[in-house]
Amino acid sequence: MSNQKGITLVELLAAITLLSIVSVLVMSIIIQSQNTYKRNQLTNMTTTEMSLLINTMTRDIRQHPQQVAVVSNVLTISPPNEDPIVYRFDSAQDELKRNNQVVISNVHDFTIAIEEGIMKLELEDSNEKEWTSTIAIRTGGEL
Repeated sequence: MSNQKGITLVELLAAITLLSIVSVLVMSIIIQSQNTYKRNQLTNMTTTEMSLLINTMTRDIRQHPQQVAVVSNVLTISPPNEDPIVYRFDSAQDELKRNNQVVISNVHDFTIAIEEGIMKLELEDSNEKEWTSTIAIRTGGEL
């Protein structure tokens, strides 16, 4: 019986233990990668939404610079012969609305002010990242 082929129970247990350890390591790497991907995807989505919001607000302001008013942190743009465009922050819902339609959610703070023809927008998202934009309100005839 000195020439037996096969594996012993100890060898089998060692192989199973080694395979289990490798499997746990691989699974933890996969889970960590997936969590990182989701976090990055959320950050990218927030960046895209904030950029789109700021671009939309800038476009609305640039189209009607003489009809822009800010009262109590509410931006109102009143184009002639059209319905007004109103941007309002709903702090209870953490939403910024344009004409009562939600444009972006997860906004924790929104501040807007006009001083000497310069409008400053400040937003803070759910990750406490601050977004700012400064818009020079150009009225006709000025260079």
